[in-house]
Amino acid sequence: MLPLVFAINLSLAPYLVLVGGNVADLWTTKVVLSQGGYEANPLIFGGIKTITVQKALWTGGWVFGMKELSRNGHPKLAKVLGYVIGGVAAGAAVHNYRELKRK
Repeated sequence: MLPLVFAINLSLAPYLVLVGGNVADLWTTKVVLSQGGYEANPLIFGGIKTITVQKALWTGGWVFGMKELSRNGHPKLAKVLGYVIGGVAAGAAVHNYRELKRK
């Protein structure tokens, strides 16, 4: 059996990082909100349902932007964008997790 890294189409990796980081951030945000915390991102507001819709729209926009960059001759920039945005979102998830540990 091939290792998982070979089973996954590596061109999908930046998209998986982008979506995975945002899902992790959304999930940890949900937990923080349920324990009386708040969303620190000034561009995201409201309750968990509103935040979920906003995160889905933002993430979809990034995915669309990555696809357009790739289609228009900038695949490296699209990959960097996916890794950076996904990494930032994962960093937010780590921050949320640490906030949970403090309580």
